[in-house]
Amino acid sequence: MFEHIKAVFDESLHRDGRIVVVVFYASYCPFCLQFSSYMKKHSSNMLFLFAKADVTDDDSPLWGKYHLATVPTLIAFKDGKEIARREAPLGVGLEEDDFVTFLSQLVTFT
Repeated sequence: MFEHIKAVFDESLHRDGRIVVVVFYASYCPFCLQFSSYMKKHSSNMLFLFAKADVTDDDSPLWGKYHLATVPTLIAFKDGKEIARREAPLGVGLEEDDFVTFLSQLVTFT
């Protein structure tokens, strides 16, 4: 899942002024699997760096640190600060339109 995204989330990724879009996902989540195909289709957008964060382990500290409630969750960072977030509605997931809208909103931060 998310094999097309090479960057693994690390806080050092968002220190160069570039917007980093991170997808937080869990391998057991069917909505994450579906969302992966949407990201693959649209992640050629070179304005942003795309990264992934596996939170399959319920004890992952990322759940608390980034106040995750559902997966997939998208968080965009710029200069180490969260600038946008899109969380999947419980039991629904994120749709392709959610992702496209999220990316278009981020353009205002470039």
